[in-house]
Amino acid sequence: MIERGYIYIAQPPLYKVKKGRQELYLKDDEALKAYLLSSTIDNTKLHISADAPAITGQALETLLNDYNQTQLIKARLQIRFPAVLLDALTHTPKLSTDMTYDLPAMQAWKEVMQAQLEHFGSDLSPEIELVNIHAPQPKNMDAAAADLLGMKPVIEVEGGENVDAEAPVAKAQWLPRITVYVHQLAHHYLLDASFINSGEYSKLLRLSAEWNTLLAEDAFIRREATTGTTKDIPVRDFDYLWQQMMLDARRGLAIQRYKGLGEMNADQLWDTTMDPENRRMLRVTIEDAIAADHMFTCLMGDHVEPRRIFIEENALTVSNLDI
Repeated sequence: MIERGYIYIAQPPLYKVKKGRQELYLKDDEALKAYLLSSTIDNTKLHISADAPAITGQALETLLNDYNQTQLIKARLQIRFPAVLLDALTHTPKLSTDMTYDLPAMQAWKEVMQAQLEHFGSDLSPEIELVNIHAPQPKNMDAAAADLLGMKPVIEVEGGENVDAEAPVAKAQWLPRITVYVHQLAHHYLLDASFINSGEYSKLLRLSAEWNTLLAEDAFIRREATTGTTKDIPVRDFDYLWQQMMLDARRGLAIQRYKGLGEMNADQLWDTTMDPENRRMLRVTIEDAIAADHMFTCLMGDHVEPRRIFIEENALTVSNLDI
C-alpha cells in the first residue's frame, strides 16, 4: 500500500492458535511462546528444593522469560561459538578487559572455565590457551590460529620464552583461545576484546545468573488440574522445566504455522492482513537512496560476483535468515 509518499507492507501472522471455537493469530515465535507461557503460568508452582516455598505468578514468569532470553542470545552467538563454549561461559565468572592484562587473574579464570568446558563437552576434548595478542606469532602456532589472532611471525606464548627483540614493546594482553575437536579436527575460538565488551556477553551472564544455579537436585513443579488435584513433576534443570511448561500449555490447542499467504482462506487473509481494524503495517523507509540502490543492485542484479562476496562477508553476522 502507498499512502502519503510511503510504502506500507502488511505483516501477516505466523501462527493460528485454536482452542475449541476460539481462534487467535500470533505474529511470530516469541508471541507464541509468550501466549503459551501466560496460559499455563497460573496453574504452575515451582519449588527450587523440596522444602522451599513456591515461586508462582509474575515471579515465575519473569524467571522463565530470563531463561528464554538467555536461549535467544545463545542462538545468535552460536553463529560464532559452539554451544558447549557458551554453556561453560554462563557458569564462569565474567571476563573484563582489565582482567586480560592480569596474567594470574586470567590463569585463575582459565582453570574455572576449563572445568566447565569439561563438564559440558568432555567428548570434544576442550582446551584453553592464554595468548598474548601483542606478542609476535609463536613458532609452534599453526597458520590458521595466527591468522585468527592477527599475530605477526615469531614468538611469545603463556610462559614467555623467545621474544623477538625487534618487535615493539606493548603491555601483554592475555586472551583465552578455546579449542575443541570435532571428528578429530581442531576448531579454535578466540574470546577477543570485542566479545568481552559486547552487550550480548554481559546480558548472557546477567540473565543466566538469575536461574542457572537456582534448582536443587530435589526441585519440582506442582501442576494444578481443573479437577482440583495436583501433580508433582521433578525438574532436573531449566531446560527441562521450560520444555515441560511448553508441553503442558500446548495440550488441547491446535497450532497452525503459516508458510505463506497462500495457505490462508480468503476470510482469514482479510481478518489478519487486510482489515484496517486488525492488520499490522510495516512502513518502508529509505535513509540513503544511493546506498539502497547499490544494495538492491548487488543482491538482485545480473552480476553474481558482488552477490557472492556480500554473502561470504556477512554469512557469520546474519540474525534473520529465511530459508
